Amino acid sequence: MPMSQSIRKLETTLSTVHVLGPGLGRVDLVGEGIGKGIQPGAFTMVEAPGRLDCILYRPYSYFCVPDDDTVSLLVRDVGKGTHALMTAPKGTPVGILGPLGNEFPLDSYNRIWAVAGGVGAAPFGMMTHHQDLLQ
Repeated sequence: MPMSQSIRKLETTLSTVHVLGPGLGRVDLVGEGIGKGIQPGAFTMVEAPGRLDCILYRPYSYFCVPDDDTVSLLVRDVGKGTHALMTAPKGTPVGILGPLGNEFPLDSYNRIWAVAGGVGAAPFGMMTHHQDLLQ
């Protein structure tokens, strides 16, 4: 199914913020079916919770999708929108729009190489579910 046909605007709930280092964290969002059909390479637009002055949603690659009702994002705290997301308390409602973008065409390859750094590595987190291609 083309990505444009499955785009959804959803209300999620912030489940956990896992601090990974100074100014870096994994943000887990939960909601019914929010992870369903997400493939490596897709991204979502995320609101800055509690910030009425941040009217535009921010783009984040899906870092991992543990199950159909949970998605994880890799977030660097660099501004008021990302700071609001990183410091929001558990249970905070967070609006998202997605999935967006083009997924990686994994079925076209026997083996792949993935090189990335910083938050640019986020889309490759989901690739770990495709161990048969990573060597």
